[in-house]
Amino acid sequence: MATSLETLNLNNCSSLVELTLSTIQNLNKLTSLDMIGCSSLETLPIGINLKSLYRLNLNGCSQLRGFPDISNNITFLFLNQTAIEEVPSHINNFSSLEALEMMGCKELKWISPGLFELKDLDEVFFSDCKKLGEVKWSEKAEDTKLSVISFTNCFYINQEIFIHQSASNYMILPGEVPPYFTHRSTGNSLTIPLHHSSLSQQPFLDFKACVVVSDLVVGSEAVVKKLCFMDIEVHCHFIDKHGNYFEPAERKDLSVHQKYNHQIIFDCRFPLNLDCDQVQIKFLLPNERLKLKRCGVRLSDDSTPFSAIQNQGYETALDEDECT
Repeated sequence: MATSLETLNLNNCSSLVELTLSTIQNLNKLTSLDMIGCSSLETLPIGINLKSLYRLNLNGCSQLRGFPDISNNITFLFLNQTAIEEVPSHINNFSSLEALEMMGCKELKWISPGLFELKDLDEVFFSDCKKLGEVKWSEKAEDTKLSVISFTNCFYINQEIFIHQSASNYMILPGEVPPYFTHRSTGNSLTIPLHHSSLSQQPFLDFKACVVVSDLVVGSEAVVKKLCFMDIEVHCHFIDKHGNYFEPAERKDLSVHQKYNHQIIFDCRFPLNLDCDQVQIKFLLPNERLKLKRCGVRLSDDSTPFSAIQNQGYETALDEDECT
């Protein structure tokens, strides 16, 4: 095989069981390797580092159990519908990783917290990983720029702990608004008192929001539940002691790829009006065929101990059949 090869496509080689070391160890200029649908592939070589390889696609390699480790410079890693059982601790060697997809990995049980320490990581998707249980956020992940984490249809992960620890800007999780969000409401809005003793030094009102969108209904029949693309507007109205309303000049618009009856969790920031005693936060869906079912907010200055939140308990209001 030519050592100057930059891209290699082995898609749908259903009889390929093993990619040998001798096959690829000299491909020092290889930048992209596609092995989509190699349904018999069981092993990849170890002990090599293809320094030019930045994109690896193993989607549909349903017999592959070991996490690939053939390059520390991979930027985009696609492992959907594989039999991989864990994201190993050496994932923190993948310092260039920006996107990881592991959707439909039915055997995935564990994710190393080191994944969330990667400073260039932007998106991770673990949808439909039915055996995935405990997920821990790394204490060393303060500098991450991770913007999206999706756990769609992952019903057994420890949501409360992960939400409490995570620094991600945007998450998707199954179920209803959890107790972590100390202000909760049915419908699309809620009003929260402002404690100026803790906010007086802050020019902005920062909070984490959670919304759950209900199914589409056309006539008397619910549309099949599926992933959809939707827009969410966030409006912030400050209320003074006389009942007068003041709205910041800007609003937050969020476009999300989302599944119905799942939590959408995201961060918001608005200029703070210190002359007001309350704030009304409203979430709007421009698409009139959608309905916002529940919402929740946790202000950045909320000092409610996490132990108290845990003591409230949390039961997912949906079962798996409702979200498939």
